[in-house]
Amino acid sequence: MQKYDTFPVDVWVKRVMEEFYVEDNLSLPKIRKFALDKFGDLAGFAQQYLFYYARELGIGR
Repeated sequence: MQKYDTFPVDVWVKRVMEEFYVEDNLSLPKIRKFALDKFGDLAGFAQQYLFYYARELGIGR
């Protein structure tokens, strides 16, 4: 499918984004916009790495 510029935000991605990049309780659309602005055309790859990192380290539990 090759949609590298998408950034789905689930609970794990929200937690890791709040841990490292954005203020707490930011809305999902604002987190998504921040990520797309920051990571650009490779936001999908960044999302995958952040998701894995958050799950493996239990960020936000």
